[in-house]
Amino acid sequence: MGGLPMRFRAVVLIFVCALAACGLFAQDVDIPFKEFTLDNGLTVIVHEDHKAPIVAVNLWYHVGSKNERPGKTGFAHLFEHLMFGGSEHAKGRYIDAMEKIGATDLNGTTNNDRTNYFENVPTSALDYTLWMESDRMGFLLGQLDQKTLDLQRGNAASMDDVKEWFKTYYGPSNVVICLAGDIDFKTAKEKVEKYFGNIPPGPPVGHQEAWIAKMTGTHRGVVQDRVPQARIYKVWNVPPDGTPDGDYLDLVSDVLSSGKSSRFYKRLVYDDQIATNANAFVDLREIAGQFRIQATAKPGGDLAQVEKELEEELARFLKDGPTAEELARVKAQYQANFIRGIERIGGFGGKSDQLARNQVFHGEPAHYKVSLKRVQEATAEDLKAAANRWLTDGVYILEVHPFPDYKTAAAGADRTKPPTIGTPPALKLPKLERATLSNGLKVILAERHEVPLVSFWLDLDAGYAADPAGQPGTSTMATSLLSGGTKTRNALQISDEEALLGAQIAAYSNLDLSVVRLSSLKSKLDSSLELYSDLILNPLFPEDDFKKQQKLQIAAIQREQTTPIQMGL
Repeated sequence: MGGLPMRFRAVVLIFVCALAACGLFAQDVDIPFKEFTLDNGLTVIVHEDHKAPIVAVNLWYHVGSKNERPGKTGFAHLFEHLMFGGSEHAKGRYIDAMEKIGATDLNGTTNNDRTNYFENVPTSALDYTLWMESDRMGFLLGQLDQKTLDLQRGNAASMDDVKEWFKTYYGPSNVVICLAGDIDFKTAKEKVEKYFGNIPPGPPVGHQEAWIAKMTGTHRGVVQDRVPQARIYKVWNVPPDGTPDGDYLDLVSDVLSSGKSSRFYKRLVYDDQIATNANAFVDLREIAGQFRIQATAKPGGDLAQVEKELEEELARFLKDGPTAEELARVKAQYQANFIRGIERIGGFGGKSDQLARNQVFHGEPAHYKVSLKRVQEATAEDLKAAANRWLTDGVYILEVHPFPDYKTAAAGADRTKPPTIGTPPALKLPKLERATLSNGLKVILAERHEVPLVSFWLDLDAGYAADPAGQPGTSTMATSLLSGGTKTRNALQISDEEALLGAQIAAYSNLDLSVVRLSSLKSKLDSSLELYSDLILNPLFPEDDFKKQQKLQIAAIQREQTTPIQMGL
């Protein structure tokens, strides 16, 4: 099998340069901020980033499903939905109103420990956004009726239950708001005080300390469900978020299952081909965490053999720990993923998300530095010891402190009408430089200087619309097999080198285009670009990898046909 088909004509190569200091370490990662607390207990964090005329607004309510009581569950998820249905002075769907003002990255989510709502908005629409957010924080119940509640819960919750939950957990004293972007501290303080200052604080909310339900022995359950393949899960209760062992176990999970050369993938999926996936990950929560391993047997495969090989690979890690190369790889991935996240001001992993999260769970917006430093300094023995403490074969502490004497502001924002939205500022995009290489490749360069990342996008003027008649999936298979091997590297070497460089290379096709992209740390640009170009210019498309990828894609299609989310789509 040869190189890319001739009709895959290269059109555009775009890359973004982040011209900053090279060799970024944990101590160099910094998200500057200022913070203050209103008299009603609302904690406010402000980060200035004026590269674009937008502001990320991110509110974290310190409440999740762990706060629910036996017999009265589902309230955290219920309010995630109710908060988008309109409030007393802001009628109608929240999403519709925000989309009209140009909001992006607009969402709300909940888990065991927190519920958050966030959006990126034009600077000129910040007052409107704060008015909307404060209205659903302070005036949601005035709009809520039994009919709306029944649509969400099917008569499973009473109006009194819902009101009690909201008044208990959705007061300002249990909330952190982060404003990040085109905003200064003085302006942020004035605006937040104006729109949120007169909302009553809410009662004291107790939060549990870490309490790890360490299990002993082996417990097994067997269930049946409508799925095409058998799967096994293995779960251990482990320390919570922010602990040394939690961070070490995060690295352990990456050694076991992140990348094609990881312990689980290489043996079960790539070499022995007894499973279609094999994953390990640690879910770190506020009270405790869970370390989970899961693997799906190939269609008609032996689940007992899958379990046996998982146990053998885990036992090998517990005995020997990670190799120096594995440790370097997962450290590079951890740091690179964090840096990519804070390139953005909003959204999951963005600056506002990191600052709010660390304030809510650790009482310090900059607490992310603790984990970055711990990961950077982690040794192979640290990972091995943590795995042996928690992945081989219990003290509850509760502290109650006096609630501060919060007060409600005498006056607040005018609720009779929303603030006037000003004219959006002009967007200042980077200057584009264009060139054409001697071989006809068109090049566009856009410079940005915020973080040391470089991105390349190679667009090929053919997608799956150009697949030959009777051969659907040709373009998808071609792009998915680019990492299968070149004249000088096999698939495992490519995966290892990509991880060690902290790079991310992805190839995919859509209806009209095929794309190969690279995200590289600037300090590793030359090596990353050499790997990137090798995949594009010298793919081998080995027959064995073609057959393996074909089986994996068929198995994925079978799973989609019985997965509720995919069936709904």
